[in-house]
Amino acid sequence: MRHGIQSQNQPMPLVLTPLQRAVLETLRGKETAEYPLSDWYLSALYALDNYHNPDRVSQAAQSLRELVEKLPRIVRTMDAQSTAFDFAGMRRQIDTRLLKDKEHYPEGWEGQVIDNHLDETLRKVERYVERNHQPTRREQMQRVVADIDPMGDQLDSRIREEKRDRLHSLWQKLEGFAHHNIAPDIEDFERYLETLEKIIIDLLAPITAQNQNEIQSILKRSDRSESDIKRMLALIESRGANFAFFFSRVTENADATWLPILKKKGYFAHPPNVEPTGDGRAHLPLWWPLCYLAAISDHAPDEVIKIVSQLPKVDNPRVYNDILDIALRLRGEQSAKLKPKMLEYAGIEYQFSAHRYAEVLAHWAADNQTSAALELSKALVQFVPGPQSQEKQARRQETPERGEMILQPTPRFDECAYQKILDEGVRPLAEKEPYNVARLLIDAATDKGIDKLFSDVWPPRLVEEESNPQCSEAVFIRTLTFACEQVYEQSPESVSALDTALRNQRWKIFKRLRQHLYALHPNEQTKPWIREMILAHGDYAQWEHRYEFQKMIRCACERFGATLLTEEDRTRIFDTVLIGPSKTRSQEFMGERFTEEDFQQCQCHFHRRQLRPFASLLFGEYLTYVQKLDVEDDKPISDEDYPPSPIREQSIIHRSPQSAEDLANLSDKELFAYINEWQEEHDNMGDYRAVEIIQITIRALAKAFQTVFKESIIPEAGRLDFWIKNRERIERPIYVAMMINGMQECVKAKNLDRLDEWLTFCEWVLSRPNQEHEKGVRTSDEFKENPDWHSARRAVIDFVETCLKENVPVSNRAQLSTLLELLCAQFDGELDQDSRVLLIHNDLLDQAINKTRSRALQALINFGFWVRRHDADAEVAEVVSILEKRFNAEAEYPLMLPEYAILGVDYSRIFSLDQSWATEHKSDFFPQNDLPAWLAAFDTFISYSRPFKPIFEILRSDFDFALEHLTDFNKPPHADRDLTDRLGRHLFSYYL
Repeated sequence: MRHGIQSQNQPMPLVLTPLQRAVLETLRGKETAEYPLSDWYLSALYALDNYHNPDRVSQAAQSLRELVEKLPRIVRTMDAQSTAFDFAGMRRQIDTRLLKDKEHYPEGWEGQVIDNHLDETLRKVERYVERNHQPTRREQMQRVVADIDPMGDQLDSRIREEKRDRLHSLWQKLEGFAHHNIAPDIEDFERYLETLEKIIIDLLAPITAQNQNEIQSILKRSDRSESDIKRMLALIESRGANFAFFFSRVTENADATWLPILKKKGYFAHPPNVEPTGDGRAHLPLWWPLCYLAAISDHAPDEVIKIVSQLPKVDNPRVYNDILDIALRLRGEQSAKLKPKMLEYAGIEYQFSAHRYAEVLAHWAADNQTSAALELSKALVQFVPGPQSQEKQARRQETPERGEMILQPTPRFDECAYQKILDEGVRPLAEKEPYNVARLLIDAATDKGIDKLFSDVWPPRLVEEESNPQCSEAVFIRTLTFACEQVYEQSPESVSALDTALRNQRWKIFKRLRQHLYALHPNEQTKPWIREMILAHGDYAQWEHRYEFQKMIRCACERFGATLLTEEDRTRIFDTVLIGPSKTRSQEFMGERFTEEDFQQCQCHFHRRQLRPFASLLFGEYLTYVQKLDVEDDKPISDEDYPPSPIREQSIIHRSPQSAEDLANLSDKELFAYINEWQEEHDNMGDYRAVEIIQITIRALAKAFQTVFKESIIPEAGRLDFWIKNRERIERPIYVAMMINGMQECVKAKNLDRLDEWLTFCEWVLSRPNQEHEKGVRTSDEFKENPDWHSARRAVIDFVETCLKENVPVSNRAQLSTLLELLCAQFDGELDQDSRVLLIHNDLLDQAINKTRSRALQALINFGFWVRRHDADAEVAEVVSILEKRFNAEAEYPLMLPEYAILGVDYSRIFSLDQSWATEHKSDFFPQNDLPAWLAAFDTFISYSRPFKPIFEILRSDFDFALEHLTDFNKPPHADRDLTDRLGRHLFSYYL
């Protein structure tokens, strides 16, 4: 009986069932003075037992609802709200402030600077949202389930969700009974009460060793019944400790008999994600079902592979680490079937035991699963831009002479893990697939944002001792070198393709790598390549040979003798060597320390080292001269005596004669006079043997002046007026450029109060003389006489680009278009005095983005889109008008090849701005009557654009023209094998 016998309307003491007694004791162990759980439970039982009360179901439900509602507060007292907030009052206050803020911003918020009043309003909104965001009832139930069970996180996520949903659903039912939303059916209500009692026991009752003994007993039975299985599932789903205990036992014993049961129950479908802890850290849950799958993978490989392959993607690396274990247990094709999951692993943010990737790569390589290993290697070896890469990029553009401005690439893993992946994973793969691994690493090396890794001067040696501690870049180069060496040793049929791949990269490290390979393998195949490299070298009289270059020469000369170079070739090279080193440069470098005697000694030393690699090819007076030098200096020269990097890489640090702080203490007149009058001293080079040379320079002073101008002068209207008013008296253009740079920083900070004046100042800069100078006349932005305004003009284009990027008000449209018209049409010495022809086509776009006038063309297109951001239907007449002037045959300065390259890249964007105009002027962008110009534009267009159908149709004649002349591009003066290969690939791709 659930209740006692009634007499004279007085209830008899309740007779509790064993389950009810267990519930009561459990609640008494958890309750507090504030939350008397057992009293609420008993009240519900007494109310339900009172048959004379017509509202007994509702009253009992209210007590039970209170019990369920307070469980989260018992378990997680922090959820109890101790402070009441006046949310209505907070909303009224925010509304009032917003109305006032709108008065301060009559033209809207976009592009505006946040003032103090609006800042405080936004902070109030933030506080309102934070305080108003309380956990939902469903979320509270989730926390109850998680916190009541100390090992709840061991449970499968599905089980935790079911527990949460069951508790929440019960609370909703009780809510319905309490408010008469559900018919008061006594039997129905008693079923819910019994469910609640079981949940309380399930959640709150202490775990006992009896459960685990029972689990152990069922596991030992060889003839398990359905009731055994049902009981086992109930046990392991009740508590996290039971769940972990069960899986630890079946995993330890590799008991595959449970696989179909667990799979049917859905235990292998919900791997856990990373769980943030709320304190900036993250919890990586262990997933027991996957540990079990790993243990039985030898017994049921196909079923395990099928289950694992169907798992959803998660961000938990512990899950993937267990999948990696399975891949290592399996062999051959079965193991490689888990490649998609390993690729998922490589792509997640969190990494766990990343060094183990090396194990799976080596495993697949050993089992001849090289295709899977190559694909995974590609994902693992990639470098990414390092920290603050964007800031460093911007600073490098300002001060390219400083070493810290070099972008530092980083691998996705820590140094030790990355080294292990390369040394123990990629290397074994290179022994199996040398060419494919070499190509994979070459491609990884040439990704965007990587430049230090593949610079001319780093690393010192391509091959280092294994015991030497290495950074990730060095290990990468070592592995790339090893792979290339393996191509020469194992796959001679791929040597030519590898050489082509290395030639097509612009980083000089690849040139050094070719020299290293040629030195190891001087043969008839490499002989013409070696000869080509020797004859093309242009620094014989300037810089000492690099280590790899001189070794290549020495090995080739010893191998081929006089057949390597004709006597005429050798004479030209030796005579060039004897011209060097430059006496003028030595005088400039040494200053007053220069003496004729020291220079002659340096000259002899230079000649001896430069001619030494050609020792077996010396003849006549050259041989006699070197023999004389050997007698005078009997110390032998070895390969190791040659520098790993040229002497020209000695670091020079520029410093200002006065710090920015000292300059800031000067008045405007004093500072004005100082920058005009201070002149560099030429004898400030310091010790020429030092690793770093300190120079006190105008350029460094200008940088310090820029800091003062931005931080001290611009904020004070009177001071800024002084400098703008006296701009004509600034005698060196470099200081004008720094003023514009300071204005640019203000635009980035949304300080636009004086933008009109700054744009006018830029227009004045573009009015300064900027024309060709007489041949032999030196110009510089640091000179008072023969000043060069190029850097100031470049500062203007930087300023304009920043204005467009920061979306300044459209009211400045006319001023910006005026600046762009001047920038696009005026003389640019770097373009108009450049006599280079179309020989190395890949370099054209690099030239374009570094030249002021070609950059202005790109900024002009950005201007059009800036106008459209303010008004989607606006005409962009300025864009087409300026372009038509540039295309005009009467233009003072005709378009140069880098300009055609930039226009080719942007043709699709121009088409988007004005389709009819772009169609009408197609031949101006791609002039087929001027093959170099057409090539410059079409190559960049096809390489960097993805033309949609209308553009393809417009340019169909150009695609046909390219196919027709493809073979002509390999003939002088357009000879460029890489250009032809690239165009061919793109053309056939588009036509297909």
